[in-house]
Amino acid sequence: MHYTNHSFKELERVTRSMGESNLKLVEKAHAFMLSKTDNGTQEHQLNTAFILAKIGMDASTISAALVHEVLFIEPNEKNNMKKELGEEITAIAEEIARLKTVKNTNYGKMPSARLSKVIMGITA
Repeated sequence: MHYTNHSFKELERVTRSMGESNLKLVEKAHAFMLSKTDNGTQEHQLNTAFILAKIGMDASTISAALVHEVLFIEPNEKNNMKKELGEEITAIAEEIARLKTVKNTNYGKMPSARLSKVIMGITA
């Protein structure tokens, strides 16, 4: 499957219609991401955020997509994230990191139907 890599400018263009305060939140999350991750990780996070923005997700969800790898890579950044981006974005990013952990540790070992139930249990 081929993915197009998106830039922050493209993400800004899609989120501009959300209003100035929401755009500022996305910009703040982007700055946090840049300070905590490498280029390969940033590319993935930008692509995820862009897809979520294109399907109409809110600014908190898009912002969490921008920073979700930070907590997976460095769980000790939770307090910094909470301080800079707030409780809601940090909580969403934590859930994404938990889902990724389940996926990575169980991939190919657990039947899909059972894995789906585990994931639903985590997010409930």
